[in-house]
Amino acid sequence: MLRDLVIYGAGGFGTEALEIAEAINADTLQWNILGFIDDDSIKHGTGICGYPVFGGREWLRNNLADVIICIGSPRLRRKVSLDLHSEYRCRFPALLHPSAIVSKRAIVGAGSVVCPAATIAANTQIGNHVLVGRNASIGHDITIGDYANIFPSATISGHCRIGEGTEIGSNATTIPKMNINSWSVVGAGSVVIQDLPSNVTAVGSQARIIMRREDGWQNHV
Repeated sequence: MLRDLVIYGAGGFGTEALEIAEAINADTLQWNILGFIDDDSIKHGTGICGYPVFGGREWLRNNLADVIICIGSPRLRRKVSLDLHSEYRCRFPALLHPSAIVSKRAIVGAGSVVCPAATIAANTQIGNHVLVGRNASIGHDITIGDYANIFPSATISGHCRIGEGTEIGSNATTIPKMNINSWSVVGAGSVVIQDLPSNVTAVGSQARIIMRREDGWQNHV
């Protein structure tokens, strides 16, 4: 039996998720893709790639469906997921593109999206509502916290720990056994060669901290 799927977020990330669901269906029919919901009322009643934008989250009050949250900002994605968990009877599937190589010994959490040509090696655990971008390479024995973004072509070497809500930029690299703590940002093309604390932004060929945020900044949405 096909499962009804609605995509929360009628933007670029949502379109990517749509194409992943379509690719899954082309491989093995699994989803009845209904359309989109979005917080922006201007989009309500419009269409994206031939699918309707039904309205906002209130649509879920009378419609039971699997929901994939496609909001790029980790802190906004966290807020929406917590709201939906508490207010609606939602189910949150993981979407894995058929071209992604995911070890049978890896775990991908609820609501996470794994884009084309990404690789996830053995004994790695991906949290809930995580984005793994195109061609990202995630090594073995890695833990990635909820709501993290691993952007296209990033490389995370073995035995690393990536905290909740952390963003690893496109083409960034970590050496093995790094700990990058929660709600931090590693800039595009950076190389992480030492542990990073929470709530910082680090950039450069030997990533250095250029900005710090106060604890709990992610809650101010």
